[in-house]
Amino acid sequence: MDRHRNEQWLGGLVASLARATSAAELGDVLVRAACDAARADVAWLTCARTASDAAQCRTWAHPAGYQRGLAQGWCRHRLAVPIGGSVDGRLEVARRGPRPFSEQESTAVALIAQLSAFALASVIALDDLRDAERRFRTLVEQLPLAIYIDAIDDGATSMYNNPANELITGCSDEEWKADPNLFSKLLHPDDRERVLTAFADARESHEPVSTEYRIIRRDGSQVWVRDEAVVVRDEAGRAEHVQGYLLDITRQRTAEDELARQALHDPVTGIANRRCFDERFEAELGAARTDTLAVMFIDLDNFKNVNDRHGHQAGDAVLRAAAAGLRSGLRDDDFLARLGGDEFVAIIPGLPPGRDEATKTAVDVVNRLLEAVTQDLVENGQRIPISASIGVALWPHDGHAGGSLLRQADASMYRAKQEGRNRFRLAG
Repeated sequence: MDRHRNEQWLGGLVASLARATSAAELGDVLVRAACDAARADVAWLTCARTASDAAQCRTWAHPAGYQRGLAQGWCRHRLAVPIGGSVDGRLEVARRGPRPFSEQESTAVALIAQLSAFALASVIALDDLRDAERRFRTLVEQLPLAIYIDAIDDGATSMYNNPANELITGCSDEEWKADPNLFSKLLHPDDRERVLTAFADARESHEPVSTEYRIIRRDGSQVWVRDEAVVVRDEAGRAEHVQGYLLDITRQRTAEDELARQALHDPVTGIANRRCFDERFEAELGAARTDTLAVMFIDLDNFKNVNDRHGHQAGDAVLRAAAAGLRSGLRDDDFLARLGGDEFVAIIPGLPPGRDEATKTAVDVVNRLLEAVTQDLVENGQRIPISASIGVALWPHDGHAGGSLLRQADASMYRAKQEGRNRFRLAG
């Protein structure tokens, strides 16, 4: 081949290699080029990623099959050139004519072999990359996590959301990309300012974000999520985007809330328990300044007889009915707890500062309680009368310490019982 033809042939080969998008297509280009360069009848290309990688060996033949030509005995002249680099293999050509391969033809085949090493390694690596990307995408799209990618801009523009995102948030990838204010709209009002501030700070500092918050989906349902996000940087260290995930922790938070509720509430009546009362009483005393606070110790009348005559199931029903009645007689800011057994206590904050005015208001409240708790409960066809005796102590007029006030209210309640039950008495 003359120089001009050589340049055209080499240019065409390079262009064909550039257009090849798969290992199979590339192998076909190379064996055809080898046939053309050596004016051979057939060519055979064998390669593996490494010398020990026989299980991933790839072969290409043109046009009718090299092995068949050898078997038929018509391949009179053969030329085999090893492929170097990271790809182990060889390129062979054969023809049936009497003329052996010239030096120029051998050089051309060797050149194609050299190109084969680089081209095949590149295409195989690209295939591997595509396989890895496909596996990664499959993994990401099947995870039970809402994966998202946002731009680092003032609006945190949505760039990608996997299918699980829609399952958790109720919004598709298209909806996220179409509405730059969607995140803010979905945030629970009580969490919105805190969460938006955290992400705004992260965009400025490029620090990770780890937070939990509530999302209100468009159907009105509420979802608790844990959000973990990091800023992804390029090779030069420049921030490219924010990448994170949302994990639905609704069940976990619901369980935690229920455990917290159980720890502070009476299992029979559903109202606050002794532990909750102690915390609330301390807080109310700490918050009281000039106003008066009343403590009312409440004990059900003849409750032991209810358990003895009707059983504990009826006793629990009486406790629930009494708690409901007492709650209905209190104001919104008042507090009711069951201390245990048939004992209840109420905290009445915000009474007038003066003792006389405070006492008058407290008497109004306690009379409402007596009226609300007094009732007849029918349980298993049996009528069970419910009433209570109540003792009242006032802070700071009857004392400043919480324990002392509670003891005075308790003593006043016992006086009410001694004087006939179903009534109240004031401390002092």
